[in-house]
Amino acid sequence: MSVVYLALGSNMGDRAAYLRAAIERLQPGVRIATLSPVYETAPMYVTDQPAFLNMVIKGETALPPPALLELAKRVEADLGRRDGGPRFGPRPIDVDILFYGNLCLHTPDLEIPHPRLTERAFVLRPLADMGAGKKVHPGLGLTVEELLGHLPDGGGVALYNPRLPACAAETYTIIIKDFTAPIRLGEVPGSARISLTLDVLHPGPGFADDIGAVMSYEDIVVGLRRLCAGLPFPAAAADAGRLLADRTLDLCCDYPRVRRVQVQARLTPEGAEKNGGSDIVFMRQRST
Repeated sequence: MSVVYLALGSNMGDRAAYLRAAIERLQPGVRIATLSPVYETAPMYVTDQPAFLNMVIKGETALPPPALLELAKRVEADLGRRDGGPRFGPRPIDVDILFYGNLCLHTPDLEIPHPRLTERAFVLRPLADMGAGKKVHPGLGLTVEELLGHLPDGGGVALYNPRLPACAAETYTIIIKDFTAPIRLGEVPGSARISLTLDVLHPGPGFADDIGAVMSYEDIVVGLRRLCAGLPFPAAAADAGRLLADRTLDLCCDYPRVRRVQVQARLTPEGAEKNGGSDIVFMRQRST
């Protein structure tokens, strides 16, 4: 099995519905593990057309690259994309292979990594937000975060409110990296950095498109900031880390569709060495 990253985009009709349908049709050829947030993006190259919804999926596949490309093209055709339209023009769905493991491939039909990945914030931003910011472009030796940093103003993408498209996968995996907040460890000022992974049960493919009630990124970050501002942390960083992790789990498990939560909290006293602090990893499984 190879780890792959695929980009999805749509700017025709019910854009979110096309994203959902593409995710459904890519399975079981691609075993989907993680979905990025969905972004709304102004069109590139040909600007006189509607805005796109874009996202990235991470999965595993046993298909070799040509067969994966064939699957992507079949999904596009099944959802109404036709050959012969203007290049970079409007489309109901676009499925691109971004990465296939650490493969570099150049053939007349397929190039991996995707040849225009480095100029597209609507690809790099979702990659970074789904936890792939440290992934290295095998041809350039630069990480996704470094490539994104080279684009002016973050490339002009906007989080789509944010909406997670319902699909056939049993859960979404939501990853929030490097949330930071000032804290006080006893009498010592410090900071908390939190990485959070949530498995969120989706309401099903027949559910209405507006499913923000599942859990929004804003809800999580606002709740964590309140926790950091209001908790009396003990002076010992390890004990404080456990307390913060446990309270974060309680916060997230208040949402009925959250099935599993993993929290990693690093608490560092002010003035400590770069690698100082305490890493605490906790996991909690909700009863279903």
